Amino acid sequence: MSHYDGITGRGDTQEGADTRKNVLVYDDALTEDEKVRPMCHVGGIDSTPDIEGPSPECCRVYEYAGFIGRQYDFCLYDVSQHNLPYQKYWQADTYGWHNEINSYWCGVEVGIRLCAHPGDSSTTDDKKAVGECRGGNPNVIEDVGKNPNVANPVNEASDSVWIFKNPCKETGCAAVYEHQ
Repeated sequence: MSHYDGITGRGDTQEGADTRKNVLVYDDALTEDEKVRPMCHVGGIDSTPDIEGPSPECCRVYEYAGFIGRQYDFCLYDVSQHNLPYQKYWQADTYGWHNEINSYWCGVEVGIRLCAHPGDSSTTDDKKAVGECRGGNPNVIEDVGKNPNVANPVNEASDSVWIFKNPCKETGCAAVYEHQ
C-alpha cells in the first residue's frame, strides 16, 4: 500500500482515475479530511452522530468516524429472496466516496466489504476486484454490524464497496483470535 499518495489513494499508474469527479473540494478547510468531501449523500450533519442507522437491507457509510458527517446508503434489496452468497459491488469514487469512508453501520440483513485496491486498474473491472478484495487481505475490511472507526489503510484508499447478504443470520458467525 506504500505506493498510494495518501490523498487520493491512487497509484501513479492508474488509468482513467478521476477521483475528483463527484467530490467537493474545499481548499480552505482546516484538516486534510475536510478538504475533500463526497458530493453524493443522503443526509448527515457534521457534528451530530447518526443514532437511527440504516434500513435492514442497507449499509450506511459516514464521512467521519463516530457515524458523523455526510452519509450514503448502499443497499441490497430483496435479500431474503436470494441464497448465499448474494452481493453487489460499487466503485466508490463514482459516488464521491473514494477515500471518504471513516465509519459504517449495516442493517441486520447485510454486511459490508471495503477494499483498497493494490492493483491500479481493478476499480473498473469487478472480476479483478473480486480477487483483490477477498476477506482476510490487509487491504480489505469485511464486517456485519457497525464500526465507528474504519482502520488504516482501508479508510485512506477505499476504492470499492461491496454489500453482501449477512451470512450470520442463517449460519451463525464466530470470531477467531490468535493468542501471541
